[in-house]
Amino acid sequence: MEQALAALAAFYGPIAAPPREPFAYFVWDVVSARTLDARRDRAWLAIRRIPALTPDAMFRAPKAELKAALEPLGDVDARLDALREGSGHFRRHRDLPDVAARSLAGLARALRDVPHLSAGAKATAPLLLAGRPVAALDESAARVLVRWLGLAAGSERRRRRTARAALAASVGRDTDALSRAVTLLVHHARHACLAQAPHCGVCPLRTGCAHAGRAAAVS
Repeated sequence: MEQALAALAAFYGPIAAPPREPFAYFVWDVVSARTLDARRDRAWLAIRRIPALTPDAMFRAPKAELKAALEPLGDVDARLDALREGSGHFRRHRDLPDVAARSLAGLARALRDVPHLSAGAKATAPLLLAGRPVAALDESAARVLVRWLGLAAGSERRRRRTARAALAASVGRDTDALSRAVTLLVHHARHACLAQAPHCGVCPLRTGCAHAGRAAAVS
C-alpha cells in the first residue's frame, strides 16, 4: 500500500485538498464537479478574489462576477444556482459548523441536507473536512483499492469495508497521511481508474494491480 501511494504521488505530483471550513468545503465541491483540475483552480481563485467564500458574501456577491468566475467550468447557470441555494442553506443554519464539529454523527446530520453537496464529499468529510483520523473513502476512492487489491468476492459494502481496513492498517491514524492518501485515491479515480473503461495502460499501479492483471490476461 505504501508503495502504491508513493507511486501515485510521484505520478501526479502535488494535489490540492479541499478546505476545512464547511461552507468553503461546499463551494470547493461544487466547482470541482465534472471539470478539470486546472479549470477548478481558476474558478476557485476567482471566487476567492470576489470574495465569496462565506454564506453571506456568496449571497451578496454580484451575479455577473460569480458567473464570470464560473465560466471556465461550464454549466454556469446550474453551478450558480447550486452556490446560491447552498449559501441560503448555510445562512438559515448558522450553527451548522458547530454541529458538525461536535461528533461524527453531528457532522453526518449537518451535511445530510446541504443541497448539491455530492455523496463523495459527504463520505470523505469526516477526514477531509473534520480532520478525524478515519479512512473515509468515497465510492470512487474505494473503487481504486477494490480493483488494486482484487476484491471481487462479497458484497460491495463488504469490499469497501475491506478497502477501508486495508488503508487504515497501512497508513494508521495520522490525519495528514490519511488525507494525502484519500486525496490521491480520489484524484486517481477521477483521472485514470474510471468506473467504466479505466485507463489501465497508463496507470502507475498497473504492475501490481489485480484488476489490470486480469484485464491484460483477457486481452
